[in-house]
Amino acid sequence: MAVDDPSGPSAASAGGRPCPAADGKPRCAPSPLLWLLSRRSSRVITVYGTSALAIGTVLSLAALAAHSFPAYLATVVIVGSGFGTSFMGALRTLMPYTVPAERAAIMGVIYSISYLALGVPTIVAGLLVPVLTVQGTMAVLGVAIAGLGVVATIARLRLRSDDPAREPAAARQP
Repeated sequence: MAVDDPSGPSAASAGGRPCPAADGKPRCAPSPLLWLLSRRSSRVITVYGTSALAIGTVLSLAALAAHSFPAYLATVVIVGSGFGTSFMGALRTLMPYTVPAERAAIMGVIYSISYLALGVPTIVAGLLVPVLTVQGTMAVLGVAIAGLGVVATIARLRLRSDDPAREPAAARQP
Protein backbone atom coordinates (compact mmCIF):
# COMPACT_ATOMS: atom_id res chain seq x y z
CA MET A 1 0.00 0.00 0.00
CA ALA A 2 1.57 3.26 -1.07
CA VAL A 3 1.01 6.61 0.55
CA ASP A 4 1.28 9.68 -1.65
CA ASP A 5 3.82 11.63 0.37
CA PRO A 6 7.11 12.64 -1.27
CA SER A 7 8.73 13.55 2.06
CA GLY A 8 9.11 10.05 3.47
CA PRO A 9 8.87 6.33 2.99
CA SER A 10 5.65 5.13 1.43
CA ALA A 11 5.03 2.11 3.66
CA ALA A 12 6.40 -0.06 6.40
CA SER A 13 5.37 -3.56 7.33
CA ALA A 14 4.46 -5.25 10.61
CA GLY A 15 3.73 -8.92 10.45
CA GLY A 16 3.25 -8.81 6.70
CA ARG A 17 0.56 -6.12 6.89
CA PRO A 18 1.20 -2.81 5.17
CA CYS A 19 1.51 0.10 7.59
CA PRO A 20 1.49 3.59 6.09
CA ALA A 21 4.37 5.46 7.67
CA ALA A 22 4.76 8.64 5.66
CA ASP A 23 5.07 10.71 8.82
CA GLY A 24 7.35 8.16 10.53
CA LYS A 25 4.59 6.71 12.73
CA PRO A 26 3.34 3.25 11.77
CA ARG A 27 -0.43 2.99 11.69
CA CYS A 28 -0.63 -0.63 12.84
CA ALA A 29 1.07 -2.72 15.51
CA PRO A 30 2.20 -6.34 15.54
CA SER A 31 -0.08 -7.26 18.47
CA PRO A 32 -3.39 -6.06 19.90
CA LEU A 33 -1.74 -5.33 23.27
CA LEU A 34 0.85 -3.03 21.72
CA TRP A 35 -1.87 -1.39 19.66
CA LEU A 36 -3.87 -0.68 22.84
CA LEU A 37 -0.84 0.53 24.77
CA SER A 38 0.51 2.70 21.94
CA ARG A 39 -2.08 5.30 22.89
CA ARG A 40 -1.02 5.38 26.55
CA SER A 41 1.68 7.36 28.31
CA SER A 42 5.13 5.89 28.82
CA ARG A 43 4.40 5.74 32.55
CA VAL A 44 1.28 3.59 32.08
CA ILE A 45 3.11 1.32 29.63
CA THR A 46 6.07 0.84 31.97
CA VAL A 47 3.90 0.22 35.03
CA TYR A 48 1.88 -2.38 33.11
CA GLY A 49 5.04 -4.03 31.80
CA THR A 50 6.92 -4.26 35.09
CA SER A 51 3.89 -5.47 37.02
CA ALA A 52 3.02 -8.05 34.32
CA LEU A 53 6.61 -9.25 34.39
CA ALA A 54 6.52 -9.69 38.18
CA ILE A 55 3.06 -11.28 38.32
CA GLY A 56 3.73 -13.51 35.32
CA THR A 57 7.00 -14.75 36.82
CA VAL A 58 5.31 -15.68 40.09
CA LEU A 59 2.50 -17.42 38.20
CA SER A 60 4.99 -19.29 36.01
CA LEU A 61 6.80 -20.55 39.11
CA ALA A 62 3.46 -21.74 40.49
CA ALA A 63 2.58 -23.44 37.18
CA LEU A 64 5.95 -25.19 37.07
CA ALA A 65 5.60 -26.30 40.69
CA ALA A 66 2.14 -27.73 39.83
CA HIS A 67 3.61 -29.45 36.74
CA SER A 68 0.95 -27.81 34.55
CA PHE A 69 2.21 -27.21 31.04
CA PRO A 70 -0.97 -25.40 29.84
CA ALA A 71 -0.82 -23.04 32.84
CA TYR A 72 2.86 -22.43 32.16
CA LEU A 73 2.13 -21.52 28.54
CA ALA A 74 -0.50 -19.04 29.71
CA THR A 75 1.97 -17.43 32.11
CA VAL A 76 4.60 -17.15 29.38
CA VAL A 77 2.18 -14.90 27.49
CA ILE A 78 1.89 -12.66 30.57
CA VAL A 79 5.67 -12.56 31.10
CA GLY A 80 6.29 -11.87 27.41
CA SER A 81 3.79 -9.03 27.31
CA GLY A 82 5.41 -7.56 30.40
CA PHE A 83 8.91 -7.85 28.97
CA GLY A 84 7.97 -6.27 25.65
CA THR A 85 5.93 -3.44 27.10
CA SER A 86 8.59 -2.67 29.71
CA PHE A 87 11.10 -2.20 26.91
CA MET A 88 8.60 -0.12 24.91
CA GLY A 89 7.85 2.05 27.95
CA ALA A 90 11.53 2.60 28.67
CA LEU A 91 12.14 3.72 25.09
CA ARG A 92 9.11 6.01 25.14
CA THR A 93 10.37 7.49 28.41
CA LEU A 94 13.92 8.15 27.20
CA MET A 95 13.59 9.13 23.54
CA PRO A 96 11.78 12.48 23.99
CA TYR A 97 14.72 13.63 26.15
CA THR A 98 17.33 12.66 23.58
CA VAL A 99 18.34 14.96 20.76
CA PRO A 100 18.22 13.25 17.35
CA ALA A 101 22.00 13.40 16.94
CA GLU A 102 22.45 11.35 20.14
CA ARG A 103 19.74 8.72 19.54
CA ALA A 104 21.98 6.15 17.89
CA ALA A 105 24.44 6.29 20.78
CA ILE A 106 21.63 6.07 23.34
CA MET A 107 20.10 3.08 21.53
CA GLY A 108 23.53 1.40 21.52
CA VAL A 109 23.76 1.83 25.28
CA ILE A 110 20.19 0.60 25.78
CA TYR A 111 20.80 -2.52 23.70
CA SER A 112 24.13 -3.21 25.44
CA ILE A 113 22.45 -3.02 28.84
CA SER A 114 19.60 -5.21 27.56
CA TYR A 115 22.00 -7.90 26.35
CA LEU A 116 23.81 -7.83 29.69
CA ALA A 117 20.48 -8.05 31.51
CA LEU A 118 19.71 -11.23 29.56
CA GLY A 119 23.20 -12.74 29.46
CA VAL A 120 24.43 -12.29 33.02
CA PRO A 121 21.49 -14.12 34.66
CA THR A 122 21.97 -16.97 32.17
CA ILE A 123 25.60 -17.34 33.22
CA VAL A 124 24.65 -17.07 36.90
CA ALA A 125 21.97 -19.75 36.39
CA GLY A 126 24.53 -22.03 34.77
CA LEU A 127 26.83 -21.58 37.75
CA LEU A 128 24.02 -22.15 40.29
CA VAL A 129 22.56 -25.34 38.78
CA PRO A 130 25.32 -27.64 40.14
CA VAL A 131 24.79 -26.15 43.61
CA LEU A 132 21.00 -25.64 43.76
CA THR A 133 19.67 -28.00 41.04
CA VAL A 134 17.57 -26.78 38.12
CA GLN A 135 14.44 -26.38 40.26
CA GLY A 136 16.29 -24.48 42.98
CA THR A 137 17.97 -22.18 40.48
CA MET A 138 14.64 -21.56 38.76
CA ALA A 139 13.06 -20.62 42.10
CA VAL A 140 15.91 -18.31 43.14
CA LEU A 141 16.06 -16.48 39.81
CA GLY A 142 12.25 -16.37 39.55
CA VAL A 143 11.96 -14.75 42.96
CA ALA A 144 14.74 -12.30 42.04
CA ILE A 145 13.01 -11.36 38.77
CA ALA A 146 9.64 -10.94 40.49
CA GLY A 147 11.25 -8.83 43.23
CA LEU A 148 13.00 -6.60 40.71
CA GLY A 149 9.71 -6.25 38.82
CA VAL A 150 7.97 -5.07 41.99
CA VAL A 151 10.79 -2.62 42.73
CA ALA A 152 10.65 -1.27 39.16
CA THR A 153 6.86 -0.90 39.33
CA ILE A 154 7.03 1.01 42.61
CA ALA A 155 9.87 3.18 41.36
CA ARG A 156 7.97 4.07 38.19
CA LEU A 157 4.80 4.82 40.15
CA ARG A 158 6.78 7.19 42.38
CA LEU A 159 8.44 8.94 39.43
CA ARG A 160 6.25 11.75 38.24
CA SER A 161 5.85 11.77 34.49
CA ASP A 162 5.37 15.54 34.46
CA ASP A 163 8.62 16.35 36.26
CA PRO A 164 9.42 20.01 35.43
CA ALA A 165 13.16 19.42 35.87
CA ARG A 166 13.13 17.17 32.81
CA GLU A 167 13.00 19.11 29.59
CA PRO A 168 12.25 17.42 26.25
CA ALA A 169 15.12 17.39 23.79
CA ALA A 170 13.13 19.49 21.31
CA ALA A 171 13.18 22.37 23.81
CA ARG A 172 17.00 22.13 24.14
CA GLN A 173 17.77 22.24 20.42
CA PRO A 174 19.06 25.55 19.06
